[in-house]
Amino acid sequence: MGITLRSPLAALPMGLDEATGEIPAELFLLSSLEYLLLDGNGLHGTIPTELFQLPKLELLFLSGNKLSGSIPIEVGLAANLRNLDLDGNDITGTLDNVVNPVLESLSLSGNFLEGTIPQDIGTMTMLETLVVNYNELSGSIPREIGLAANLRNLHLEYNDITGTLDNVVNPRLKNLYLPGNHLEGTIPQDFGIMTMLETLELFDNQLSGSIPREIGLAANLRNLDLSENLITGTLGNVVNPRLKNLDLSGNLLEGTIPQDFGIMTMLERLWLDDNPSLTGAVPETLSSLTVSNLKLGWTNLTNLEVFCSNSPPEYFIVDCEQESECSCCNAQNC
Repeated sequence: MGITLRSPLAALPMGLDEATGEIPAELFLLSSLEYLLLDGNGLHGTIPTELFQLPKLELLFLSGNKLSGSIPIEVGLAANLRNLDLDGNDITGTLDNVVNPVLESLSLSGNFLEGTIPQDIGTMTMLETLVVNYNELSGSIPREIGLAANLRNLHLEYNDITGTLDNVVNPRLKNLYLPGNHLEGTIPQDFGIMTMLETLELFDNQLSGSIPREIGLAANLRNLDLSENLITGTLGNVVNPRLKNLDLSGNLLEGTIPQDFGIMTMLERLWLDDNPSLTGAVPETLSSLTVSNLKLGWTNLTNLEVFCSNSPPEYFIVDCEQESECSCCNAQNC
């Protein structure tokens, strides 16, 4: 690696292409090491088990390398490990060995992990952030996720996860990302107990049924993306004055835009496109909104000029049939 290692040493940051080759054995002698940052390098080979035998190690960043093989069983035995980041490597195997009750943040995005989410994850009572997106996980979400006492951020997007959303209801969650899986069923009414939820992304699944009224009552919800599902019903239950980003495109929604949409004064992005059964005139109450990113194409909505009267959107997409009645629109695919 081209460095001189000496003990005692509490922190070793070496990011951005400073280190290549395999993780050197000299690191295993640094018994005082607490923080090891080797992210964004050209490291390859397997993850040495000896790293997790360092008695004081709290933080290990190995993201953005070319590490391969499975996660060592010693990860689950590391007595002081609080933060582990292995994003963007070529790691294979399952999640079984990462179960460690002292971990607070675990990030494994962009690898080749497979199998199911272990039920033992319920023993990780300190875990606040779990990121395992862009892998090959399968099976359903275990009920232990909903019982995790400190879980705030859950990223499981773009795996092969099946089943329903029932087990993911956790009142402590702030950010929930599950796009690009094979989830089905309805959005549970129990989502109403998730009072801390700020971001809910469920797009590109096979969810059905209507949007529960609890969505409109969520006190801290800022970002909602339910696009590319099979959701039916009307827009009435989605009216929430705290929303900043709302994407319901590519569903089976019907009816008109409620006049109550006018109270959503914080809204910056509104995508309702590709819902051909949305009809009727856009209410004049929406003229006071300052939406900067708007997509209403491939619907049967009229009176789109409402959005041009106050502060025209910077990005406003409709389809050709709607272009003639909207002076500030940008027609697409004409």
